[in-house]
Amino acid sequence: MNIKNFMNIERSLSASHTENNKDLIKILSGKLKRLGREKHYFNTELQHYWPAEFFGLHKSSLFNNCNEHQRIKILTECSNHLLREAYFIEKSGLAYCAKMVLLADTTEVAQTYSLIGSDEATHLQWITPYVTQEYRTQPKGEFLIYLTELIQQGDSSCLMYLLQVILEGWGLHHYKDLSQHCQNTHLKKLLADIVRDEALHHKTGTILFKPEKLSSAQRNFIQDSLASFLEMVRVGPLAVVSHVEFVLGGLNNAEKILLIEQLSGPKTAAIKLKILKQLMSIPGCEKFIDHLNAKKMFTPYSSAQCV
Repeated sequence: MNIKNFMNIERSLSASHTENNKDLIKILSGKLKRLGREKHYFNTELQHYWPAEFFGLHKSSLFNNCNEHQRIKILTECSNHLLREAYFIEKSGLAYCAKMVLLADTTEVAQTYSLIGSDEATHLQWITPYVTQEYRTQPKGEFLIYLTELIQQGDSSCLMYLLQVILEGWGLHHYKDLSQHCQNTHLKKLLADIVRDEALHHKTGTILFKPEKLSSAQRNFIQDSLASFLEMVRVGPLAVVSHVEFVLGGLNNAEKILLIEQLSGPKTAAIKLKILKQLMSIPGCEKFIDHLNAKKMFTPYSSAQCV
Protein backbone atom coordinates (compact mmCIF):
# COMPACT_ATOMS: atom_id res chain seq x y z
CA MET A 1 0.00 0.00 0.00
CA ASN A 2 1.38 3.40 -1.01
CA ILE A 3 0.24 5.86 1.64
CA LYS A 4 2.73 8.68 0.99
CA ASN A 5 0.25 10.62 -1.11
CA PHE A 6 -2.21 11.12 1.72
CA MET A 7 -0.09 10.87 4.88
CA ASN A 8 1.62 14.11 5.91
CA ILE A 9 3.63 13.49 9.07
CA GLU A 10 4.76 17.11 9.36
CA ARG A 11 1.15 18.29 9.33
CA SER A 12 0.32 15.74 12.02
CA LEU A 13 3.12 16.98 14.29
CA SER A 14 2.16 20.61 13.71
CA ALA A 15 -1.50 20.02 14.57
CA SER A 16 -2.89 22.38 17.20
CA HIS A 17 -3.09 21.13 20.76
CA THR A 18 -5.01 23.67 22.80
CA GLU A 19 -7.00 21.33 25.08
CA ASN A 20 -9.98 23.66 24.61
CA ASN A 21 -12.38 20.85 23.68
CA LYS A 22 -13.52 19.97 27.19
CA ASP A 23 -15.74 17.10 26.02
CA LEU A 24 -12.84 15.33 24.33
CA ILE A 25 -10.54 16.00 27.28
CA LYS A 26 -13.15 14.43 29.54
CA ILE A 27 -13.24 11.33 27.32
CA LEU A 28 -9.44 11.07 27.30
CA SER A 29 -9.18 11.52 31.07
CA GLY A 30 -12.03 9.08 31.71
CA LYS A 31 -10.44 6.41 29.53
CA LEU A 32 -7.06 6.77 31.24
CA LYS A 33 -8.74 6.66 34.63
CA ARG A 34 -10.53 3.39 33.77
CA LEU A 35 -7.19 1.96 32.64
CA GLY A 36 -5.54 3.10 35.86
CA ARG A 37 -3.20 5.36 33.89
CA GLU A 38 -4.46 8.81 34.76
CA LYS A 39 -1.87 11.17 36.21
CA HIS A 40 -2.67 13.94 38.67
CA TYR A 41 -0.45 16.87 37.85
CA PHE A 42 1.10 19.19 40.36
CA ASN A 43 2.27 22.74 39.76
CA THR A 44 4.00 22.70 36.37
CA GLU A 45 5.21 26.28 36.10
CA LEU A 46 8.43 26.53 34.11
CA GLN A 47 11.38 25.57 36.27
CA HIS A 48 14.62 23.63 36.02
CA TYR A 49 13.67 20.01 36.58
CA TRP A 50 17.27 18.79 36.23
CA PRO A 51 20.33 20.08 38.12
CA ALA A 52 23.51 21.53 36.67
CA GLU A 53 25.27 18.19 37.24
CA PHE A 54 22.92 16.44 34.81
CA PHE A 55 24.08 18.68 31.95
CA GLY A 56 27.70 18.81 33.12
CA LEU A 57 27.34 22.54 33.70
CA HIS A 58 28.73 22.32 37.24
CA LYS A 59 32.17 21.85 35.63
CA SER A 60 31.84 24.93 33.44
CA SER A 61 33.74 28.05 34.53
CA LEU A 62 31.43 30.10 32.31
CA PHE A 63 28.34 28.76 34.08
CA ASN A 64 29.85 29.07 37.55
CA ASN A 65 30.77 32.70 36.90
CA CYS A 66 27.14 33.55 36.06
CA ASN A 67 24.91 35.20 38.62
CA GLU A 68 22.13 33.15 40.19
CA HIS A 69 19.45 34.51 37.84
CA GLN A 70 21.50 33.55 34.77
CA ARG A 71 22.23 30.06 36.10
CA ILE A 72 18.55 29.42 36.80
CA LYS A 73 17.65 30.73 33.35
CA ILE A 74 20.18 28.44 31.65
CA LEU A 75 18.96 25.39 33.57
CA THR A 76 15.35 26.28 32.80
CA GLU A 77 16.12 26.57 29.08
CA CYS A 78 17.91 23.20 29.13
CA SER A 79 15.06 21.53 31.02
CA ASN A 80 12.37 22.98 28.76
CA HIS A 81 14.28 21.78 25.70
CA LEU A 82 14.18 18.21 27.03
CA LEU A 83 10.45 18.39 27.79
CA ARG A 84 9.54 19.88 24.41
CA GLU A 85 11.60 17.22 22.70
CA ALA A 86 9.83 14.50 24.73
CA TYR A 87 6.46 15.99 23.77
CA PHE A 88 7.21 15.76 20.06
CA ILE A 89 8.76 12.31 20.36
CA GLU A 90 5.47 11.04 21.79
CA LYS A 91 3.50 12.99 19.18
CA SER A 92 5.71 11.40 16.51
CA GLY A 93 4.93 8.02 18.03
CA LEU A 94 1.25 8.59 17.30
CA ALA A 95 1.98 9.35 13.64
CA TYR A 96 4.33 6.38 13.38
CA CYS A 97 1.79 3.93 14.78
CA ALA A 98 -0.93 5.28 12.50
CA LYS A 99 1.31 4.62 9.50
CA MET A 100 2.30 1.15 10.73
CA VAL A 101 -1.35 0.14 11.23
CA LEU A 102 -2.07 1.10 7.62
CA LEU A 103 1.01 -0.79 6.38
CA ALA A 104 0.42 -3.91 8.51
CA ASP A 105 0.34 -7.17 6.55
CA THR A 106 -1.50 -9.11 9.27
CA THR A 107 -4.28 -8.28 11.71
CA GLU A 108 -2.01 -9.13 14.65
CA VAL A 109 0.55 -6.56 13.54
CA ALA A 110 -2.20 -3.93 13.14
CA GLN A 111 -3.46 -4.75 16.63
CA THR A 112 0.06 -4.51 18.05
CA TYR A 113 0.65 -1.04 16.61
CA SER A 114 -2.78 0.12 17.70
CA LEU A 115 -1.86 -0.83 21.28
CA ILE A 116 1.53 0.84 21.02
CA GLY A 117 -0.24 3.92 19.67
CA SER A 118 -2.43 3.88 22.77
CA ASP A 119 0.73 4.01 24.89
CA GLU A 120 2.06 6.93 22.87
CA ALA A 121 -1.24 8.79 23.27
CA THR A 122 -1.06 8.17 27.02
CA HIS A 123 2.52 9.43 27.26
CA LEU A 124 1.58 12.51 25.27
CA GLN A 125 -1.26 13.21 27.70
CA TRP A 126 1.18 12.93 30.61
CA ILE A 127 3.87 15.15 29.09
CA THR A 128 1.55 17.86 27.69
CA PRO A 129 1.08 19.86 30.95
CA TYR A 130 4.84 20.38 31.11
CA VAL A 131 4.90 22.10 27.69
CA THR A 132 3.18 25.45 27.21
CA GLN A 133 0.71 25.70 24.34
CA GLU A 134 2.94 27.93 22.21
CA TYR A 135 5.52 25.12 21.95
CA ARG A 136 3.12 22.32 20.97
CA THR A 137 3.28 22.94 17.23
CA GLN A 138 6.11 23.27 14.71
CA PRO A 139 8.74 20.89 16.11
CA LYS A 140 12.16 22.53 16.10
CA GLY A 141 15.66 21.15 16.19
CA GLU A 142 17.72 18.89 13.97
CA PHE A 143 16.64 15.65 15.66
CA LEU A 144 12.90 16.34 15.44
CA ILE A 145 13.22 17.32 11.77
CA TYR A 146 15.16 14.10 11.18
CA LEU A 147 12.49 12.06 12.98
CA THR A 148 9.69 13.67 10.96
CA GLU A 149 11.39 12.93 7.65
CA LEU A 150 12.20 9.39 8.72
CA ILE A 151 8.58 8.53 9.52
CA GLN A 152 7.40 10.20 6.30
CA GLN A 153 9.87 8.45 3.99
CA GLY A 154 10.52 5.05 5.55
CA ASP A 155 8.66 1.83 4.78
CA SER A 156 7.52 -0.56 7.52
CA SER A 157 10.65 -2.76 7.53
CA CYS A 158 13.05 0.18 7.67
CA LEU A 159 11.02 1.90 10.37
CA MET A 160 10.81 -1.22 12.55
CA TYR A 161 14.59 -1.22 12.73
CA LEU A 162 15.30 2.51 12.82
CA LEU A 163 12.50 3.63 15.13
CA GLN A 164 11.89 0.63 17.35
CA VAL A 165 15.19 -1.22 17.52
CA ILE A 166 17.46 1.84 17.45
CA LEU A 167 15.52 4.94 18.53
CA GLU A 168 13.22 3.19 21.02
CA GLY A 169 16.28 1.44 22.45
CA TRP A 170 18.02 4.80 22.60
CA GLY A 171 14.93 6.26 24.22
CA LEU A 172 15.09 3.67 26.99
CA HIS A 173 18.52 4.94 28.02
CA HIS A 174 17.45 8.56 27.60
CA TYR A 175 14.24 8.33 29.66
CA LYS A 176 15.98 6.27 32.37
CA ASP A 177 18.60 8.99 32.64
CA LEU A 178 15.97 11.72 32.77
CA SER A 179 14.00 9.87 35.44
CA GLN A 180 16.97 9.05 37.65
CA HIS A 181 18.20 12.64 37.80
CA CYS A 182 14.89 14.53 37.78
CA GLN A 183 14.37 16.84 40.78
CA ASN A 184 10.57 16.82 40.54
CA THR A 185 9.10 13.76 42.29
CA HIS A 186 6.01 13.54 40.10
CA LEU A 187 7.84 13.99 36.79
CA LYS A 188 10.45 11.48 37.95
CA LYS A 189 7.73 8.82 38.44
CA LEU A 190 6.04 9.73 35.16
CA LEU A 191 9.27 9.24 33.20
CA ALA A 192 9.90 5.89 34.90
CA ASP A 193 6.43 4.74 33.81
CA ILE A 194 7.23 5.74 30.21
CA VAL A 195 10.40 3.62 30.36
CA ARG A 196 8.37 0.49 31.12
CA ASP A 197 6.20 1.02 28.03
CA GLU A 198 9.13 1.89 25.79
CA ALA A 199 10.87 -1.37 26.76
CA LEU A 200 7.95 -3.32 25.29
CA HIS A 201 7.91 -1.18 22.14
CA HIS A 202 11.63 -1.82 21.64
CA LYS A 203 11.23 -5.56 22.15
CA THR A 204 8.36 -5.65 19.66
CA GLY A 205 10.64 -4.11 17.04
CA THR A 206 13.34 -6.73 17.60
CA ILE A 207 10.71 -9.47 17.15
CA LEU A 208 9.07 -8.09 14.00
CA PHE A 209 12.17 -6.85 12.16
CA LYS A 210 13.48 -9.38 9.61
CA PRO A 211 16.86 -8.20 8.23
CA GLU A 212 17.14 -11.13 5.82
CA LYS A 213 14.14 -9.77 3.89
CA LEU A 214 15.62 -6.31 3.27
CA SER A 215 16.18 -5.21 -0.31
CA SER A 216 19.30 -3.38 -1.42
CA ALA A 217 17.37 -0.10 -1.49
CA GLN A 218 16.08 -0.65 2.05
CA ARG A 219 19.60 -1.40 3.31
CA ASN A 220 20.89 1.80 1.73
CA PHE A 221 18.06 3.79 3.31
CA ILE A 222 18.86 2.34 6.74
CA GLN A 223 22.60 2.99 6.39
CA ASP A 224 22.05 6.60 5.33
CA SER A 225 19.54 7.18 8.14
CA LEU A 226 21.86 5.69 10.76
CA ALA A 227 24.73 7.87 9.51
CA SER A 228 22.56 10.99 9.80
CA PHE A 229 21.61 10.14 13.37
CA LEU A 230 25.17 9.30 14.41
CA GLU A 231 26.31 12.62 12.96
CA MET A 232 23.99 14.42 15.40
CA VAL A 233 25.39 12.43 18.33
CA ARG A 234 29.03 12.92 17.33
CA VAL A 235 28.84 16.69 17.83
CA GLY A 236 28.17 16.36 21.55
CA PRO A 237 26.14 18.73 23.78
CA LEU A 238 25.62 21.57 21.30
CA ALA A 239 22.05 22.06 22.55
CA VAL A 240 23.38 22.95 26.01
CA VAL A 241 25.92 25.29 24.42
CA SER A 242 23.13 27.03 22.47
CA HIS A 243 21.09 27.55 25.66
CA VAL A 244 24.10 29.04 27.46
CA GLU A 245 24.73 31.29 24.48
CA PHE A 246 21.07 32.36 24.36
CA VAL A 247 21.08 33.45 28.00
CA LEU A 248 24.49 35.14 27.96
CA GLY A 249 23.97 36.86 24.62
CA GLY A 250 26.60 35.22 22.44
CA LEU A 251 29.89 33.34 22.83
CA ASN A 252 33.05 33.46 20.77
CA ASN A 253 34.61 30.29 19.38
CA ALA A 254 37.19 30.01 22.16
CA GLU A 255 34.46 30.20 24.81
CA LYS A 256 32.41 27.57 22.98
CA ILE A 257 35.36 25.19 22.68
CA LEU A 258 36.19 25.60 26.38
CA LEU A 259 32.54 25.05 27.33
CA ILE A 260 32.31 21.84 25.29
CA GLU A 261 35.55 20.57 26.84
CA GLN A 262 34.36 21.35 30.36
CA LEU A 263 31.03 19.64 29.60
CA SER A 264 33.11 16.56 28.64
CA GLY A 265 31.49 16.74 25.21
CA PRO A 266 33.65 14.24 23.27
CA LYS A 267 33.70 11.78 26.19
CA THR A 268 29.93 11.92 26.62
CA ALA A 269 29.42 11.55 22.86
CA ALA A 270 31.71 8.49 22.83
CA ILE A 271 29.58 6.80 25.52
CA LYS A 272 26.39 7.48 23.55
CA LEU A 273 27.93 6.24 20.31
CA LYS A 274 28.93 3.01 22.04
CA ILE A 275 25.34 2.48 23.21
CA LEU A 276 24.06 3.02 19.67
CA LYS A 277 26.59 0.57 18.27
CA GLN A 278 25.39 -2.05 20.75
CA LEU A 279 21.76 -1.42 19.74
CA MET A 280 22.67 -1.95 16.09
CA SER A 281 24.43 -5.22 16.87
CA ILE A 282 21.65 -7.68 16.15
CA PRO A 283 22.04 -10.71 13.83
CA GLY A 284 21.81 -9.76 10.18
CA CYS A 285 22.82 -6.13 10.71
CA GLU A 286 26.59 -6.55 10.87
CA LYS A 287 27.10 -4.85 7.50
CA PHE A 288 25.50 -1.68 8.81
CA ILE A 289 28.13 -1.46 11.54
CA ASP A 290 30.96 -2.31 9.12
CA HIS A 291 29.80 0.45 6.77
CA LEU A 292 29.57 3.02 9.57
CA ASN A 293 32.89 1.94 11.07
CA ALA A 294 34.57 2.46 7.72
CA LYS A 295 33.28 6.04 7.73
CA LYS A 296 34.44 6.54 11.36
CA MET A 297 30.87 7.39 12.34
CA PHE A 298 31.33 5.96 15.84
CA THR A 299 34.13 8.44 16.56
CA PRO A 300 33.07 11.69 18.30
CA TYR A 301 34.18 15.05 17.03
CA SER A 302 36.73 17.01 19.01
CA SER A 303 35.58 20.14 20.83
CA ALA A 304 37.11 22.33 18.13
CA GLN A 305 35.45 20.32 15.34
CA CYS A 306 32.06 20.72 17.04
CA VAL A 307 32.39 24.49 16.86
